[in-house]
Amino acid sequence: MSRIRLCVISALAALAALALPASTAFAGTPAPTPVITPHFGYHPQQFRNWQFDVQLSQIGAVNVNDVEGVGAIPMAAWTDTQLSPFLDKFSRGGSFVILRHPALPFPSVNLTTCTLEFNQVAPFRIVASSSGAISQNGLYVLQGLISFPYISKHYSRAQVCPLRFVNLFALVQALRANSPNLLGLPAPSFDDFAVQGDAQVSLRNVTPTPYPTSTYPTSAYPSPSDS
Repeated sequence: MSRIRLCVISALAALAALALPASTAFAGTPAPTPVITPHFGYHPQQFRNWQFDVQLSQIGAVNVNDVEGVGAIPMAAWTDTQLSPFLDKFSRGGSFVILRHPALPFPSVNLTTCTLEFNQVAPFRIVASSSGAISQNGLYVLQGLISFPYISKHYSRAQVCPLRFVNLFALVQALRANSPNLLGLPAPSFDDFAVQGDAQVSLRNVTPTPYPTSTYPTSAYPSPSDS
């Protein structure tokens, strides 16, 4: 066998010997397994529809104060409290929602029926709530009717509407302030207000929920780029 052939065979054998350990090392390496790690955080803010219905009525000794709601803020048998001409509070127990809205509008007056009729379509927004709710695009429709009994004047037996003898602007201010003394008028014989509202609502006080994140552990074997 020639000297050149022996050199070639020896070189190939040496290369095979060098390749064998490396091939054996990587052949038995298990694929890295992802580790699921829980991370706590808040999901992106999402707005949901909220609709409510308010019924406030006083007919003689019967009083109705009922607030119902569905959607983002469910409400059943809540009550409405007027905090100011611009603020109303819906509440039950420790749960509450406070709305800011325009004041009661000037009514149309009917002296024949001795009534004040209110109609209003206006925006509103949540300014405080037990759930940390915020709102957008809030709109409500208000309809109200207040009826006063006729009275007799001392100089005549005729029955007349007492609204003839009061300053209507001052009366509206008293109604906006929810004043029990309506400028000396007799107590209304019928007082009814209905409000329907609609808004998009998001709740801030959301309990953090875990969401899984996949991470790969550091491999015990060097990658080809590390060698």
